[in-house]
Amino acid sequence: MPEHLRVKAYRQSREILWALDAAWAHHPGRQVAVNFIRLAAGPIHMMMRRYRFVEENLTICKPETKEVIDQARTNAKLWNRIDSNKRGVEDPQRYKDLLTRSDELMFPGLAEFLEAGGDGGCKDCRYRASYCAETPHEFGGVKLCGGCKTTWQKYLESLPERARKVFPEIILVEARWMDRPEG
Repeated sequence: MPEHLRVKAYRQSREILWALDAAWAHHPGRQVAVNFIRLAAGPIHMMMRRYRFVEENLTICKPETKEVIDQARTNAKLWNRIDSNKRGVEDPQRYKDLLTRSDELMFPGLAEFLEAGGDGGCKDCRYRASYCAETPHEFGGVKLCGGCKTTWQKYLESLPERARKVFPEIILVEARWMDRPEG
């Protein structure tokens, strides 16, 4: 996600969760879904390597520094960083070890999906031999081309619209928020 959209994405996601929470407040059976989103999605994202949330004054999207990267390499404060290495595909033993334990470590079907492979759908994106972080200030993974970045940005920005289609009851909550007096 482009850095300049992170704050907006957090705000949109939080507002959708709040709208669902308000819309479903009198439906105890639906609170399970709201609580799952609240307790799973947020903390999972906060535990990712860039977000030392509590220790750093609840700061989201704090820039990586050399000190932060070095601490992440040693798993300081539960951070993790896996740097790219020269081994890449020449030493696939770790991958094979994980596949061997797929019943224990992966959800059903994931190992087969990973083994099916493929380069993905875009010939302009960069698919690496090792999906670890190569440089500071980046996550590992596929390096998206300009066209795919634009596609994903539009998808991200369409979250409120997609949420309204799936959960039309949040439209009423949003309308109440818009009609409330300021102050």
